[in-house]
Amino acid sequence: MLNMKKSVTAIAVAVSLGVSAPVFAGNNDGALKGVVTSTDMQSIAGAQVTIKSTDTGLTRTVAVDQDGSYRFPSLPVGTYTVTFTKDGFQSEEVEIAVRIGETNVDVPLTPVGIERIEVTGRSVALIDTTSSESSLMRILMFSIADSG
Repeated sequence: MLNMKKSVTAIAVAVSLGVSAPVFAGNNDGALKGVVTSTDMQSIAGAQVTIKSTDTGLTRTVAVDQDGSYRFPSLPVGTYTVTFTKDGFQSEEVEIAVRIGETNVDVPLTPVGIERIEVTGRSVALIDTTSSESSLMRILMFSIADSG
């Protein structure tokens, strides 16, 4: 009798897992969420956030909540252009990749009339300060030695 109960339990568990597995396996959606603030970190309620899929052209728009948050659930995975707008603020546009799960994009909006300076750069190669000999000197020394 104990074997019968174990068999029935095992079958029930297997059937449950077999029925629910396709539900989890079929989820290939992502979500986009974030917070819209001013440059002084105050939330901007009522801003509009619009997403447009660069692959399919799908477009959706939501209004930002009182706390500055927004959310786009159930988005197909892909690349999107996201535009943030609010009267009195400069619009911002970013390109993002939505993956399975949640993607977070927080954006500060700059008030109109305030100059914005954007600095971009890259790292500089380090200079060997442990050696008193430079590469140019080494090349010149080898050239002189080869010619003499």
